[in-house]
Amino acid sequence: MPAPLARLDLSVRASDFHRLALEPGHPVLDSNRVHSAIVTRWLGRFAAVPEWHASFVHWHVEKEPGARVEDLPAETVAAADVRGPLRAEFEELQRQLAAVQPRNVTERRLHHLLTEQFRRATGPHPDIEPSTQFVKYQDGTGGWRLAWCWGYQPQDQSPIPAAICPACRNLFRLLPERQRTCPECKARLPVKRFPWVRAIAASVALIVALICAGGVVWYFSPRGVIEGLVLREADDRPLSGVSVSVGDRARTVTDAQGRFQLHRLPAGSAVVHAEAMGYHAAEETATLERGARGQVTIRLKGNARLVGRAVNGASRLPLPDTQISVVDGPWTTTSAQDGTFQLDGLPGGRVTLRGQRGGFPEHLLDVDLSSDGTTEATLQLTGLARLAGQVQSAISEQPIANAKVIMVGCGLETTTNAQGLFAFPQAPAGTVTLEISAAGFRTERVNKELVTEQDHSLRVVLAGGVSLAGRVVRAIDRQPLGGAEVRILGSKLAAKSDPEGLYKLTGLVPGTVSVQVIAPGFRSELAEVPLEPGSDTSRNFVLKGTAAVSGRVVDAQTQRPLRFAEVSVRGFAIKVKTDAKGTFHLVELPSHVARLDVVHAGYQDGQVALRLEEGQETSVEVQLAADGVLRGVVIDAATQAPLADATIEVQPQGVRTQSGPNGRFVLNGLRTGIVEIEVNAAGSEPVRLTHDIVSGKLADLVIPLAGKLALSGQVVHRLTGKPVPEATVAWRGTKARAKTDAEGRFRIERIRPGNVELDVVATGFAPGKLSVAVDRAETQMEIPLDGMAVVVGRVTDQLTGAGIAGAEVLLRGTRAKVTTDEEGRFRMEQLLGGPAEFEVAATGYPRVTSKLNVLPQNETTFATQLSGTAEVSGQVIDEEGLPVARAVATLAGTAYRVTADDQGRFQLRGCRAGTVALELSADGYATAEVSATLKMGEAVSLGTIRLESARALRGWVLNAATGEPIEGARIALVRGNRQAVTNREGRFQLDGVPPREFAARVAATGFVSEELQFTANNDRAASLIALCPELKPKEIRFVLTWANPRIDLDAHLYRVQPVHKHQHVWRQSPVDGTLRLELSSGDGARLETASFIASEAGKYELQVAARDLEHDAAAHIAAAQAVLKVYRHGDRAPKVFRARTDAEAEKPVWHPVGLEVKEGGELSWYEYLRNVYSVRLIKP
Repeated sequence: MPAPLARLDLSVRASDFHRLALEPGHPVLDSNRVHSAIVTRWLGRFAAVPEWHASFVHWHVEKEPGARVEDLPAETVAAADVRGPLRAEFEELQRQLAAVQPRNVTERRLHHLLTEQFRRATGPHPDIEPSTQFVKYQDGTGGWRLAWCWGYQPQDQSPIPAAICPACRNLFRLLPERQRTCPECKARLPVKRFPWVRAIAASVALIVALICAGGVVWYFSPRGVIEGLVLREADDRPLSGVSVSVGDRARTVTDAQGRFQLHRLPAGSAVVHAEAMGYHAAEETATLERGARGQVTIRLKGNARLVGRAVNGASRLPLPDTQISVVDGPWTTTSAQDGTFQLDGLPGGRVTLRGQRGGFPEHLLDVDLSSDGTTEATLQLTGLARLAGQVQSAISEQPIANAKVIMVGCGLETTTNAQGLFAFPQAPAGTVTLEISAAGFRTERVNKELVTEQDHSLRVVLAGGVSLAGRVVRAIDRQPLGGAEVRILGSKLAAKSDPEGLYKLTGLVPGTVSVQVIAPGFRSELAEVPLEPGSDTSRNFVLKGTAAVSGRVVDAQTQRPLRFAEVSVRGFAIKVKTDAKGTFHLVELPSHVARLDVVHAGYQDGQVALRLEEGQETSVEVQLAADGVLRGVVIDAATQAPLADATIEVQPQGVRTQSGPNGRFVLNGLRTGIVEIEVNAAGSEPVRLTHDIVSGKLADLVIPLAGKLALSGQVVHRLTGKPVPEATVAWRGTKARAKTDAEGRFRIERIRPGNVELDVVATGFAPGKLSVAVDRAETQMEIPLDGMAVVVGRVTDQLTGAGIAGAEVLLRGTRAKVTTDEEGRFRMEQLLGGPAEFEVAATGYPRVTSKLNVLPQNETTFATQLSGTAEVSGQVIDEEGLPVARAVATLAGTAYRVTADDQGRFQLRGCRAGTVALELSADGYATAEVSATLKMGEAVSLGTIRLESARALRGWVLNAATGEPIEGARIALVRGNRQAVTNREGRFQLDGVPPREFAARVAATGFVSEELQFTANNDRAASLIALCPELKPKEIRFVLTWANPRIDLDAHLYRVQPVHKHQHVWRQSPVDGTLRLELSSGDGARLETASFIASEAGKYELQVAARDLEHDAAAHIAAAQAVLKVYRHGDRAPKVFRARTDAEAEKPVWHPVGLEVKEGGELSWYEYLRNVYSVRLIKP
């Protein structure tokens, strides 16, 4: 069971309460505490868990998370607490009870009983006093908490006797209506036969038995054992010799491991007491079950306190930050700034203290601690290093007496003697900080590394504590003098003035010092300055120069003196003016290279450099020139562009210059007043103007020059050559522009030589842009403009509706002419809007003229039809000379056709002149083709045209790779509209074919289509057609077919070796995988095929022979009419090789083709001659 937050021992006798049962005979609180666990899960800390102890009932509250575990007293809840301090607790309890969700029937009944009991106890009119079921207690924070002793209520009537079952120790009430059996285990109790006699006898016997057997029962009743451990609280170290007891019933002493055991203790709660010399006594509560063992751990805290102080053994001054610890103990601390420290919880008796601090050796001190009291101790640490030194003045380098030297943080300090010497014979090792101070000097801090048992020396220099500051100025103008040196005589202290003339000397000692100020070119200054202690002294110095300068200012042209000229020395704030004689005089100047600046109204500023010698006067004459300035820019009057190399001349002074690349010019040294300016440039009109030159006033002149040349011309339409009036011709980049007159003429003047960019704009015309080189007085030009109208159209045959290619379309009155494309379409651009007349001419057609209103700036559509004037006629007859009625005559290549009458006569009108082809067809007859040459306006008669009876082409279409039939292959005549489709066996029959040679196209999905030549035989012979499947990259397929079904040929592929030997090249075909090209070894197959991937470089040869090289093999090859087709990936049509059938076909082996595969997959084809190794390249 977890440790309780509070144990509520109400010590209520069981006879004063009865159980609240779910059903008669089944109490709520059963022996295994199932219902207690359920209520605790529901209500948490609000549920007081009952415990049965003989005839008493105890309640406890389960431990709360984070709360302290203590035994707390409990009080009964008054009625005022329900609405007062415990109101929030009751509301929270009510919320938790309402939030319960029972899981089964038992939990639902239990929840119902608890809800009713809570309602009766806390309702507005409670029928049961709340104090009978609720108690309050204070938790570890001092707040009031509520506990509900659920399941019990007091009896209003007289107590009913209670009994304890001797078998299960169950406490229950003896109700009159209940039998004397235990409601838990159903054990029967003794039956009372004579109630009053036996009651008296039983009472007496019970009293005697209790008195006599009480001790025996107590002695022999089951007892418990408490065992535990006593530890030191500081470090959980076991304590031996500690006295441990439980009241007066048991006592023992801990062993060396701090363990103990207390025997024969009754069940219940027991308080274990432990005490030892030097420690505070402590108690722990243990709970014992009957015959069980209880565990307890007790920690003792020492009752002694140690306070002390860590000091330097040499100076007795405090040592802060010293580590103090107890040897063989966990107690440790650090000394404060005043060296004090404190250790609590120490056990009484002797302990050894250890003191540790950087730079000091470890120090041990034995201290006897008094129990229940405070012990004081002093821990002295002494350093083993030695340090001696001297303190000197930074100004005079003399020793400083009575200077105070402190070793910071070590508790050591001393004072220098008359020679400025000091010593620390017992200094700590390590890095120490020395603080040195003296009256009138600044305090200094110095770090020094000290080594144990070694001697060290140190020299300290102290700077003074006062300062001297001020400013150095020139006597001539009272301005700051930078770079002056201010020094203290008799010392090394010196400082230079900054550009503001400021200086500062620090580290001085109070008293009177001699100060000297020196600057180049100035007399030195010496002064005695008293320095007061504790304050800064200020002193300014004025230095006088040793040189002088005098001079005269005159006009540079007239040499007359200039009065009121202002003369100044650069770098000095002094100015003087010349007198009536133009003279000036300057004194107290420093001896150096000086620059004089001279300014006078109406003259340019003058500058003179002089070297002034110390103690001498320098003379100088300054000549000033007039300061009149003329500057400006020369530009083109039309383009505003700057003009370079223009000449600018000023009269009457006769000064001239030329403009630069940017057109600018500047003339200096001009006298003030009104002047004449003349500007000239090549190709421009000269310009003259006047200008008033004012002293000190500068103005920019802009001088435009106009050109001498002119540009004129005419604006015309490019196609018609007609003038374009009201067109605007603008000179790009300028404001110059002109409009054309009724004849399209214009003129632009004032142009300088060069290229002129023109923009031409006119209504209905595309804008024009052009560049013209103007290099003559009058430049003539013609500007052609393009119209913006467009005419598109098509020229077609009126009879057939087909487009007429090559027809010429002309716009009358212009040079515009276009030719129609293959579809008869044309496009004519750059036209003018308005009425237009077009002329169309084509070969074989009469010329046609059409009028059209052309839309300006838009696209106009124009379509025209041409009609032929020739006629062709004839009569269709059969083989017996009889007319073929309803025969159809078609103009080849068009849809124009007519049907013959019953006499087979036909006539086609409106045909174009030239050679035309006619196709004549009729059912049951082969189509016939005739041609005729027609002339315009003439009628041509073809006479009679004989039609022969129709023939049929039959055969089958096979897969050239597998020999399997191809279903759905389409065979169509190239000329004519007859076609057939193969069936499942690949067979087809195409009727109505010509009785002579004809072309047919064979195509099937997934195969290479071919156009083949056929001859229809009278015996309607069958044809074999092999279609090659679509090939992979670099794949080559060989297909060998022959016409004679009674002959069987074999084809082989060889690789040519360098030693003129043949070796078979094994290439798997898709069927049987042999090196031969054949699909079947039986006769009459008429098809052999193989696929070859051209990836391996080399030469290959294909050979065809009759089977087994029969004696008449050459005749067999000739009679077979063999054809070899070679298909290659990427080729549109195969290469076809046919066996020779003439007298040359006398060899038993036919070599149709050879090929060479080069590196990279490139192929070369060869045709073999009589010698198998003599080849010639087949041209593509």
